[in-house]
Formats: sequence, structure tokens, C-alpha cells
Amino acid sequence: MRKPFLLTLLFLVGCGVTFPTNGPVHWHATVELNICGDLIDLPRIPPGQGHLGASLLHTHDDNIIHVEGVVQRPEDITVGRFFRSIGMDVTSESVGEYGKTLSCGGSGQLTAYVNGEEDPDFLDHSVRDGDVIQLMFG
Repeated sequence: MRKPFLLTLLFLVGCGVTFPTNGPVHWHATVELNICGDLIDLPRIPPGQGHLGASLLHTHDDNIIHVEGVVQRPEDITVGRFFRSIGMDVTSESVGEYGKTLSCGGSGQLTAYVNGEEDPDFLDHSVRDGDVIQLMFG
């Protein structure tokens, strides 16, 4: 088990969150993407669909991560899993969407914050209600 995941699990247990959750949850976390100084939106929902991503972990064209349902394991609701489910490839060096890399005209560095604290392991962070995930690339 990786250390960041274990720390996240201990934090969640300390906050009274247990897995599987006791029934369905409906949590929201805000996502802010700053690419080269410009705020950009998460990918948009394809026409005719109600959400983008998985039923448990998705967005509704609102730059919010929605966690809706029974959460079996904390790793089911990580920030990395969310980005993969909506078609974004996020690494420490790039932010990509549907096969196209968003860049500032050269190489850049990604800095991520979870609830105002810099977090190099943000992709392993298990989303909780009220989280703010900020990604700054440039």
C-alpha cells in the first residue's frame, strides 16, 4: 500500500468517513484549472448525456466533482480516477484532454493544491465533500 493512500485513509477514518459508506453519499468538490494563467473549464458533456464520467464519480458541466452513490473503497473516488473518467490525462508535467495536450508553448510544471495545501500526491487524494482541488500549470 502506498504511503499517500494510507495517510488519506487514516484522515478519512479520523473524520468519521468509513468504507463502504453507510448508504449512498452525495458529495461535491470544486475543481479549478489554471492553465498558463487562464482559468479553463473541465471537458463538456457530450450532447444527450446527463453527466461526464462514471456514475459514482462525474461532473455536470459545472467544474465540480460529484460523488454520488455508495463508496466501497477510498481509491474508488480519487482525483486521478476522476480525471481519467472524464477523459483527462493529468501528470506532473502535463494536462491533457481527449488526446490533446494543453501547454503554454513549451514544457511546464503542474502545481496542485488540495484545500489550499500544496499536494504533490493529489492524484491519490480521495475526494470528500467540500474539497477544493486547484491545478496550476505553466
